[in-house]
Amino acid sequence: MNVKHRTGAIAEREKGINRVADKAERGSRGWGDLAYAALSVYASKHIEFFPYEFTQAFEDDGFVMPHDNRAFGAAFRKAIKTGMIKRGKKIGQHPRRHASIVISWASLVYRGKK
Repeated sequence: MNVKHRTGAIAEREKGINRVADKAERGSRGWGDLAYAALSVYASKHIEFFPYEFTQAFEDDGFVMPHDNRAFGAAFRKAIKTGMIKRGKKIGQHPRRHASIVISWASLVYRGKK
């Protein structure tokens, strides 16, 4: 992939994240802040995790799920920018997306399981 195509792909990804996050926010005011706060708590208790593990825990805890799980991308993007998480070293298969490849996230705020 050349730089021009990569830059365009990243821009489209950002637009998509913003679009679904905005819709989630319209559906439930404060949803983005809640998702980020929940991710912060989850990262403090899990040294490395896959995104689907977090979103499943979010749902299991009874939080309102967005219409599209890609809305969580905004919370993950903010967590990266604030130094909460970084790309992990594990590669797995997503259990609900036809076993597609998924990369883990490593916590930079891990405090141990409580």
